[in-house]
Amino acid sequence: MASVAGIHGVLTGRPGHGPADRYSAGELLRTMPGAVTAAYQNRRFLECAVQFLAACEGIRQFVDIGCGLPAAGAVHDVALRIAPGARVAYVDHDPAVISALDAPLAGYPTVRAVAGDLRRPGGILGHPELAAFIDMAEPVAVVLTAVLHFVADDADPGGIVAGLVQAVAPGSCLVLSHAAGEYATAAAIEDARGIYGSAAASFAPRGHAEIAGFFDGLEIMPPGIVGGATWRPGYLATDPRGATFYAGLGKKR
Repeated sequence: MASVAGIHGVLTGRPGHGPADRYSAGELLRTMPGAVTAAYQNRRFLECAVQFLAACEGIRQFVDIGCGLPAAGAVHDVALRIAPGARVAYVDHDPAVISALDAPLAGYPTVRAVAGDLRRPGGILGHPELAAFIDMAEPVAVVLTAVLHFVADDADPGGIVAGLVQAVAPGSCLVLSHAAGEYATAAAIEDARGIYGSAAASFAPRGHAEIAGFFDGLEIMPPGIVGGATWRPGYLATDPRGATFYAGLGKKR
């Protein structure tokens, strides 16, 4: 059976995927040819945002929820290059992802992989290992890149994000990217829902206004909630190709 992490791994050339993942990724590319570009643009946004937070905002704690399979340029690669003592917690509900992280994270005393499901944030926040590792009284970057569109409306994604933001200290930041409903036809979205459904996942791309709602109560940092290819604080060149997702960064005051 395919998995979301495996499909994304195929799109970005990462190891750890199987035949079902490759088949599903091929079907996704048939209906959404821009999926590979979007996957790489999303990785670029993540690297850019983490670099900005570590270098300019002094963030030293990162919790990456729905992290997926290991990849170059992951949160700890970027954060530790700037701040060697930074703490990074990776969270994923897929046991195969947690297992795949074990070897790459060996030798990093300030990095952990924790099992947890975004749809049950209380289990993440209350996880004993996370609670002992991440100090919620100090600023934290909550990273939700390319994961919320796998949370259906009836699971209350807005409430999930609000709960995570409420749990972290002032000065914390939300890093978020999300598939954009405006950039695909209804038929393509329906096909993608079927493909992700075979991986036991929902797929809910949303419009700009809905995605902006996830940042309610936060200070939106420049350049705002924009197409993922155009988000940049000055570190990396803007990708001239079109984007199929929105990206933004918000700060809790």
